[in-house]
Amino acid sequence: MLYTGVLNGGILNRYPTIFWGLGITLFFLGLGFFRMGFLDRMELKFYDVMMSLREDPEGPSDLVLVDIDDESIEKLGHWPWRRSLIAKGIRKINAGLPRVIGLNLILSEPQNTTILRELKDLEGIFTRAVLDHAGDKGPMFLQAMNDAQTRLNHDKRLAEALKESGKVVLPILFKEQTAERAATRETEEVLIYQSIQSISSPKGFQCPQANETLLPIPAFMRVSKGVGHINRAYDIDGTTRREVLLYGFNGLYIPSYTLRLAALYLNVPQDKIRADLGSAVYLGSIKIPTTSHSELLVSFKGARGVFKRYSYLDVMNNKIPLSVFKNKLVLVSASAAGIINPLSTPVHPAMPAGEFSAHTIWTILNKKFVRKVPWWSTGEIVMVLAVGLVITFVLPRLRAVIAGLTFLVLLISLMGGATYFFVSKGLWVKVTYPLVQLVFGYIGVVCVSRFVAETREDTAEGGSSGTNRILGISLQNQGMLDRAFETFRREPVDEEMKDILYGLALAYEGKMAFNKAVAVYEYMEERVSNFRDVRERKKRLMQAGETMVFGEGPLGDGSGGEGLPATRTHLGRYEVIEELGKGAMGAVYLGRDPRINRTTAIKTVR
Repeated sequence: MLYTGVLNGGILNRYPTIFWGLGITLFFLGLGFFRMGFLDRMELKFYDVMMSLREDPEGPSDLVLVDIDDESIEKLGHWPWRRSLIAKGIRKINAGLPRVIGLNLILSEPQNTTILRELKDLEGIFTRAVLDHAGDKGPMFLQAMNDAQTRLNHDKRLAEALKESGKVVLPILFKEQTAERAATRETEEVLIYQSIQSISSPKGFQCPQANETLLPIPAFMRVSKGVGHINRAYDIDGTTRREVLLYGFNGLYIPSYTLRLAALYLNVPQDKIRADLGSAVYLGSIKIPTTSHSELLVSFKGARGVFKRYSYLDVMNNKIPLSVFKNKLVLVSASAAGIINPLSTPVHPAMPAGEFSAHTIWTILNKKFVRKVPWWSTGEIVMVLAVGLVITFVLPRLRAVIAGLTFLVLLISLMGGATYFFVSKGLWVKVTYPLVQLVFGYIGVVCVSRFVAETREDTAEGGSSGTNRILGISLQNQGMLDRAFETFRREPVDEEMKDILYGLALAYEGKMAFNKAVAVYEYMEERVSNFRDVRERKKRLMQAGETMVFGEGPLGDGSGGEGLPATRTHLGRYEVIEELGKGAMGAVYLGRDPRINRTTAIKTVR
């Protein structure tokens, strides 16, 4: 009973928009705590739009891409290439005097090991069993076998090229979610010299962890300038917007491939790199803001093609002047199909991994950082509450036009403010939750207000219905038939009104106002059909109006009664047959009481 009372006449009926505003505010507060994938995806798409506005394609850059593209694969041979071919490319690039080279290829397995082992075994057998009996031809054959081993030992030739350069950084890959397994002592000893030692780890903050890794073979590891991981971070929509700057491995913190390259390019020594997990990574004097998982939000210089790019084939064929590499950071990577999967990014749906690395390094070198507002998780709740207050207490009290303008101003302010801070200040302010709340809240306020207005209008009309009928009947009883008709016209023609209007038409007939009686009958015919004898009475009255001539009295001359026997006038329940006489006080008519079928005299008083 209490619930019904509240609905029918209580608080909900009196303040529906307040309940709507409070309800949608609580709903979005709940979504803010538990998060909703659809809204988070909307936030990320808005992020992509803002990132496209932040592009700087004409900005300076010291990065050069050497791309192993489809044409290079077609002309130089199928993949994987022999590593001596990669060694030639490294030597050519190094001849251009770059500052540092990044070779983004996983070189975790030796090449041609089976063939080399067989040749080595054959060499041993030949030396032991044949050499002493081969005469002068023996040493020549032995030298030929040694030369063959040298030609087929592509790993050795690449290692020599890496050593000659002394500027090449190689990638490593951590394996996640593998079964627990202890790292080998050799692996830990190799990585300890590549790890960042100065780490601050506040409680509750951490970076991704792994317990297994793919390293370059020892021959490459020993002569490289350094290594860095190339593990990726993907958002819920599969797009890559972040770079994992640090990865944990058995208590060691390994920098990313891009962070290592940036440090070497800036000549920042290993001991000058430090990190506050969940807050920032320091590259000498450069503070790189990170997410709570030690990830860098990458700024994109532009879409594909904003960096200087040269085909590996052109480099090998000496079509590229070596001067383009001087003092540059050169990235050697593959974009050919089937080698390294491209990445979906905010500025391009299929960006090669090498180009993504270039954007990451460009972000660090040019300090184009994007950072989340640290306290925005609380700020988002405050925004939802503020929008809820506007929806609940402000919009319902404004006129429709003013409320619409207020809604547009708030909508533009939220979107424009977030875009301004992102593009100009590099601050990512999440506004999707309060933005969607504002849209649905405004639509709800408009719908609820409209519904309430119509309901109240219907209630008001329903409440005045009985009053109009009573007033009309009172006017009819006082003889003011025209005013009564006007009052009755304000009412819907229901069953009760049919009888009332029929009685009004008979009253007009009683006053010989046939035209007005016809008007009432026509009004009834427009709204109802086949009510009693309305159609027949209307037809007879129209015929009577065309053929009868009335005298001065209320009923005309004596011939009037004969001219319309079927439409005699009624006074009350009596039929008026004819006028008997009239005087100063009124008139006397001959009438008939239809109930008892007896004639009687009817006297009227003026």
